Amino acid sequence: MVIALSASRYLIFLCQFILVINFFRVKTDLIFQFLAVPFVFLVKSVIPTIFDFGVREAAVMFIFKDEVVDLQRVLYSSLTVWLINVVVPSVVGLFLIFRLKIKGPF
Repeated sequence: MVIALSASRYLIFLCQFILVINFFRVKTDLIFQFLAVPFVFLVKSVIPTIFDFGVREAAVMFIFKDEVVDLQRVLYSSLTVWLINVVVPSVVGLFLIFRLKIKGPF
């Protein structure tokens, strides 16, 4: 069950990243995208960082540098995925946490 949930989460993130890459009209093969995005996720998972920001973007720039694409669009797509998956839920959670009425022992 846990493996199935992990695989579905991974596939959702993979498809989301590829959809955003295509939204920004990065001109690469779909096969290259399906091979490059998992490598970005691997680099993001292997390299230890304190902050989430920067590693994914550096990996994307490294992977797509040999392709004849606009690297700025690739960077925008990576930042958009980061905004969707990290910043938006954090901001929503920030506003929702203040609505909680925590009843403690005091």
